[in-house]
Amino acid sequence: MVINMNKFRIITAAKFRKNKGQYITFAIILFIAAAMLNLGLVIQMNFKQSFTDKWIEYNTADVTTIMMEQDYSEDYYNKIKNIKGIDSIEKRDCILMEGSYRLNGSEFSMPNVFYNFDDTINISKLGIIEQKDITSDMPAYVSYYLKHSGYKIGDAYVFNSNNTEYRFTIVGFVEDMIFGTQSLYKLGIYLPNESFKQLKDSIDSSNYAVSIGTTLTDRSQSKEVASRITDMLTGKMTATYSCSYFDYCKQVRTMTASVGGMIFIAFSCIIVIVSILISQFRINNDIEEEMQNMGVMKALGYKGNQIIFSTIFAYVVIAGLASMIGVGLSYVALPVLQQGFDAQTGFEWIQSFDFIAALITVVIITFLIILASYLTARKIRKLQAIVALRGGVKTHNFRRNYFPMDHSRGNVNYLLAIKDLFANGKKNFLLLVVIMATAFTAIFAGTMYYNIAIKPQAFIEAICETVPSVSFFVADSEDTSLFDEISKDKNVKSVLYYDSAKVIINQEEIRAFITDDYSKMDYSICYEGREPAHNNEIAIGNFIADSGKYKIGDSISVGYGSNKEDFIITGFMQSVNEQGNCIELTTDGIMRLNDQFKKTELNVYLNDESDTEGYIKDMQSKYPNQILSFVDVVETTEGAMQVFVNIASIMAIIIIIITILLIALILFILIKTVIHNNKMNLGILKAVGYTTRQLRLQTSWSLMPVVGIGVIIGAILSYITMNNVIVILFRVLGVMKLGFLIPIPMVIITAIVMMVISFLIAFGLCGRIRKISAYELISE
Repeated sequence: MVINMNKFRIITAAKFRKNKGQYITFAIILFIAAAMLNLGLVIQMNFKQSFTDKWIEYNTADVTTIMMEQDYSEDYYNKIKNIKGIDSIEKRDCILMEGSYRLNGSEFSMPNVFYNFDDTINISKLGIIEQKDITSDMPAYVSYYLKHSGYKIGDAYVFNSNNTEYRFTIVGFVEDMIFGTQSLYKLGIYLPNESFKQLKDSIDSSNYAVSIGTTLTDRSQSKEVASRITDMLTGKMTATYSCSYFDYCKQVRTMTASVGGMIFIAFSCIIVIVSILISQFRINNDIEEEMQNMGVMKALGYKGNQIIFSTIFAYVVIAGLASMIGVGLSYVALPVLQQGFDAQTGFEWIQSFDFIAALITVVIITFLIILASYLTARKIRKLQAIVALRGGVKTHNFRRNYFPMDHSRGNVNYLLAIKDLFANGKKNFLLLVVIMATAFTAIFAGTMYYNIAIKPQAFIEAICETVPSVSFFVADSEDTSLFDEISKDKNVKSVLYYDSAKVIINQEEIRAFITDDYSKMDYSICYEGREPAHNNEIAIGNFIADSGKYKIGDSISVGYGSNKEDFIITGFMQSVNEQGNCIELTTDGIMRLNDQFKKTELNVYLNDESDTEGYIKDMQSKYPNQILSFVDVVETTEGAMQVFVNIASIMAIIIIIITILLIALILFILIKTVIHNNKMNLGILKAVGYTTRQLRLQTSWSLMPVVGIGVIIGAILSYITMNNVIVILFRVLGVMKLGFLIPIPMVIITAIVMMVISFLIAFGLCGRIRKISAYELISE
């Protein structure tokens, strides 16, 4: 028997008119879930592709090598040119200087690499985002990244190097795919021809450098080619050099967006689960309410599958439509996220409609709702017409009567509320799950914001290898006068040399962190085992450990130039900056590989960090020849953290708003169902003298025990598991351990606020009880 579609549309329309508020609420929840899921998928899929598209558009060098001019020879150029896989090569003169500049109100130390903007080039072109004709002695084009750090066209960009101030006027912002952010430890500055010559004439020739950019026939081989170039140069350079490649650039420039996308996807999964529970709750309720109508349809010859179809059809249609609308409107939120991501990545993310992400979103949500709805409604097939016409077994109540009114003592309102609590198991389970989930997400948002914006130490320790107060780059580490004086200062907690060098492991170039005694560091970055203590010990990053399937106690070979030595693995370490592709060695350990190694970076940990600038000036005045340069790590960290604070604030606000909205929508569905199902009881209570206010309080209070239990369970779960959950989300960055603070006062306040908000929303939604009339119920 084929169902009459005209009659079927009438039945569906009648159901929608009868429960339009609940259907609309269900649609809004699915709309939010679809928007969040699509946002996450677009960020994960589109953002990384956008980076690759920009890379190709500007014909960016897949491998960029910079060496100082004093070390350069044509022989290196020819050797690089002849490496297998090189498609094209281009050499440029540049200037590389150590120094600092202002960033988000703080002095930020980082080398700047200056290029001639007017060079005729084919590789690593720039994209001009904004420019203006300004008359200036020293005009400069700077990274788009600086625009999001407070700079505007016409502002002065001041670079301090070796106690000399170099002042430029910003005339434009550009997209620089290699040196466009602080992520790669160099910031690119582009000077018109006259400005470049003027700068070059004013500095020492030791700052002259050569940049060699190469494109590859297969971009996926960029890491291998970079390793070959590094291996060629290791041990032969007398000054600094570097080798940047596509895979690494893409990873560090898109990692924040990747975490953001993961958070959106995880949050959307929670909302989808809530949506599934709602659809099951509503279908069960529909079956109870429409039992007799279903009996009539069965008696008229409709089959079980046809009745099931008519029951779930509205939910299926709503799922499809809400998913598509959610996908469409999710693009409205993308510009807000773009501002945060652009500030971290340094390139302009041009969003485009991602059909694959949209299709995945709509298909997943619609399929899950179809599956859940069908599994819930399939019991209709076993329903017998005669039983359904009698209203099923609902007229025969065999359940225990909890808190009988004639034997129980206490306030009548509270007793009736408790009776409602025990009488609505399915409703209470749904509310419990939703409140647990929303409590967890609210505390998650609060934890992220607290540990990034208020108390960022744990976040900084997770993403940085070490965070001293001040770093000095010294001319001669064998001269111990500076070290000795710092050590005697009562304001100094500890002082140690902490350097890095490039070594080779498994034919790949990786960074080695080096110090004499790791026990003097303020925290450990080993998530398993310990740091090396002897010259034959090593701690390896999680990427190396996973790729080589190493275990603690195994031996691993490390190379430098033509030398190779074996080391015993004592621990596994994490590193966000290196994505776990790094190692730790002692100073004696690196000397086994390179007996010419010199310690240069002196880290100072102060007890009082309120005046690091004054401390630096004092040390510079005493040791002008010994201190070559410095990094005010306190100020530098504050400036760098501002980007993360902005992103964390946006994410926290979005999650909290959606959390409150989700609670309101769930309570709307539940309270409307409770009032509809208990209309007769409420009418009787009104007839015997209960006021509307008393009934509203009774109904609202009946929800509070479940809300309270859900909040408590959610709070306890979040307190116990929060760091593990965040590690899972941050694992893509190389984070393997985390010590985020979860303030108990914040958890308690969140729980109390959620309970108060839930009660106020419930009490407001119970206002429809006012419309219930005992006279009308008797008339019906």
